[in-house]
Amino acid sequence: MIDIMMQPLRDCVRSGTIISEDIVFELALFREDLSMIYPGMMRYTVTATADNTLVATFRTNSYELLPACTV
Repeated sequence: MIDIMMQPLRDCVRSGTIISEDIVFELALFREDLSMIYPGMMRYTVTATADNTLVATFRTNSYELLPACTV
């Protein structure tokens, strides 16, 4: 039996820094395996932080991406 509340495996695919005149942003792309909920499903999360504060989050999953998209 699969525990639906089990935490998905999450790994950082890419990360980087964007330097503007006033603020330094850290961007990170995470991938989570949600196969325990739906076979083959992956969730992708992009986060942006500035001064250790989360300023933006974007999430999508492998069923919402177009087939030609590459992450």
